[in-house]
Order: sequence, then C-alpha cells, then structure tokens
Amino acid sequence: MEKEKFFRCGLCLILCFILVSSAFPLPSRAMDDVWIANAAKELRETMVARDGEINFTYESDSWIFSPEAFGNEPAAQAILQQEVNALLDRIYSQAIAHTGVGYEGDYLRWHLKTCEESFSYGYVKVGSEMKDFVYTFKFTLTYYTTKAQEDAVTAKVQSVRSQLNLAGKTDYEKIKAIYDYLCSNVTYDNANLENDSYDLKYSAYAALVNGTSVCQGYSNLCYRLALEEGIDCRFIFGQSQGGNHSWNIVKLGGVYYNVDATWDAETKNDSYFLKTDAHMTDHTKGAEYTQSAFTAAYPMATSDYAIPGNTPPVTPPPVTPPPQEDPQPTTTPTIPATQPETQPETQPETEPATQPSTEVTTEPATQPSTEPAATNPSTLPTEITGFSQPTTVTPQNPTTKPKDPGTPEEKSPDKTWILAIGGLALLGAAVGAAALLSKKRR
Repeated sequence: MEKEKFFRCGLCLILCFILVSSAFPLPSRAMDDVWIANAAKELRETMVARDGEINFTYESDSWIFSPEAFGNEPAAQAILQQEVNALLDRIYSQAIAHTGVGYEGDYLRWHLKTCEESFSYGYVKVGSEMKDFVYTFKFTLTYYTTKAQEDAVTAKVQSVRSQLNLAGKTDYEKIKAIYDYLCSNVTYDNANLENDSYDLKYSAYAALVNGTSVCQGYSNLCYRLALEEGIDCRFIFGQSQGGNHSWNIVKLGGVYYNVDATWDAETKNDSYFLKTDAHMTDHTKGAEYTQSAFTAAYPMATSDYAIPGNTPPVTPPPVTPPPQEDPQPTTTPTIPATQPETQPETQPETEPATQPSTEVTTEPATQPSTEPAATNPSTLPTEITGFSQPTTVTPQNPTTKPKDPGTPEEKSPDKTWILAIGGLALLGAAVGAAALLSKKRR
C-alpha cells in the first residue's frame, strides 16, 4: 500500500510540473539561430559587394550573455569578449561557408584581407523603466580586390567559358579544359613574390586579367571556373617544400582529386593533375582539411584518375616546384584570406587566409523565422543607454577555422519571479495531492 501511495504522489507531482511549465514558459536566453543565419547571409552579401562594413542589431527582453560578464572589471570583460567572439565567429563561418557558388565560399574567404569585429550593448528605457536590451555588432572588412575588379573577373570568366565551349562536355573534359587554360595562360608572379605591398597577386583577378599571380591566385581562379561549370571544387591550404602553399580538389565520379595548376604551369607535364593524397607526398594539407567532418563531406579517391586513352598512371619523377608563395596570415578573428605565398597574412603560399572554414563548410542554418532578421543600427531605438565596448578582433589564422559554438543559454535574472511562482505552485499542488490521497485511503 505504501508503494502505491508513493507512486500516486509521484504521478501527481509530474502532472503538476507539466501544468506549471505550460502556464509559465521560461524565456530562452539563446541567440536565435534564424537571426544568426540572416546575419551571416547579409555579411556574405556585403563581402560579395566588397563593401567595407556592416552592422547588425539584436533586441531582447533579457540579457543574452552572462550577466556577471557585464561590468568594468577586467575578468568580467574577458568573459564577455569570449562569448561575443564565439557568436561573431559563428556568423562569420556561416558567411564564408561553401555554397557551390563560384564567387562565394572559399572565393570570398581567400579574397578577404582583414576582418575586424566590434560590439556594444545597452538598453532601451521607457521613462524610468528598462524595457529591452540592445546589442550592436559590427564587421569592418578589407579585400584584395575592389568591386570594379571583381566585375572585370565576372566578365572575363564568361568570356573564357565561351572560348572553352564546354556545353555538353563530360565532367572530365571540363576539368581538363579549365586546367589546361590555367597552365597555359597564367604565369607565376616571381617579380612580386617578395613585394608585400602588392596584394593583388593573391587574387583571381591577377591570374585571369593580368595573367600572373602566386599560388593563391591560381587556386582562387580554379575554384571560380570549376564551380561556374558545375564541377564541385574546394580551395586547399597547406604546406609544400617547407613553405605555405595552396591548390584545389575537384569532384569527379563521386570522389575528389587533387589538382595543382601552380606547379604544372611550370613543369607542363600534368604531374599534379587528378592525383590522390598518396601521390601528393610533397603537399601537406592544413589541419582543417584532415578533420573527419571535412573528409566525410569530401571523400578523396584512393587511386589517381585514369586519364581516358592513357595507360595506367605511373608516379612521375620528382619535379622542382616554383618558389613557395606563402599565403598570408590573416589578421582577423576568422578572417578569410591570407595568402599562400610568403605573405604575412594568410595566403595560400604562405597561408591562405581564412574561414573556418570553418570548414565544416557550415552552410548557413536555415530555420523558421521567428526572430527579427539582422537589422541596420540606424533602426535602433533612439533612447539607448549602456556601456559601449568595442571589441576589436583580429582574424585568426586561416588554417584554423572558427569554432561553431552552440548558442549560450542562461536563465534570465529578471524572470526569476516566474520560477518562484512555479516552484510554489508545484510544491502546493504536491502537498495537496498527497493530503487528498492520504485522506481517501483512510
């Protein structure tokens, strides 16, 4: 009988908890995924247009970030900075995610020179009452090319595609034609290899319009042309011969192969065309390209591609590669771009610039829109007070992709009365149910 009584009391407690929870839903402290996806989309469009900055605002009826992080104490500010950086990295990683569009994804990442992020927060007051908390986020961007130069690239890309006449061709024939075009029409920019003031050498514009670039320019152009023809392609950053270097992987027959037009443009013998990782012993991929998420999304072939009409491929004798470029290290939190050659800021040759990519090529999340889309700060309420804290973030090394942290969720301090009422109601219901059951049993 005691066990039956205990079971009934427990059941009553559960029913009371469900009733209280439905009557007093607790507010979510998480930054809405839809808002983040919208912000990433607007950031991507800003980068495509080569605009220099973009602002986002987010309004909430409670603090989004840890309440204890707000204040002037160094330790508290450090906590806040960390949480904000995680959010901004999440927006950035979605903005540069691989979308399959030639002028987005890796193309944006490796044409972005710097990306600085800042943040401020405050609240809206109605009389003496604090109404809403307002967060403002800002991205300040610089690029290797201008919008006019990108327009020239777009026009030239269409001209090249028309020239190559690839309509109706097989995927192999398209890849081969693009690769031959790169090797025949682009030369390595030895003249500007050590010229740190000449950033254009890292761009597809330099390769396509000027006909000379370092490895990052080759890789950016290969990415753009392949995707324009419907061939999936990724920009790969890593090391070769002791220096930073970049090349590509392309999809053929359901798997991916390495192609390095920079080196084959020098040797003229297709030694690095449609090769497996095992063949590329003098190329070492960056860490982000060896992670399980990336390798699962882009499975590499286990043997070199059998060129139609050729005898089975044999490993060619070692070749002497051109001088290493050095993709530059980027100075941005997750900023794309820096070049490979020998530049400081991430380039392919010395380290292409960024992304994280994230490479999980985290395609921007698309979720039901319940929250306001990213809005321009100009639409902010006029009466906002609070602490303005610029948090300048320098882009992280392009080889390290921004983490995609989950959105922080915390209980809202200004909603604790809901918890109190719920707790009291639950306790009262439980006591009443227990008493009723006990009385009935008697």
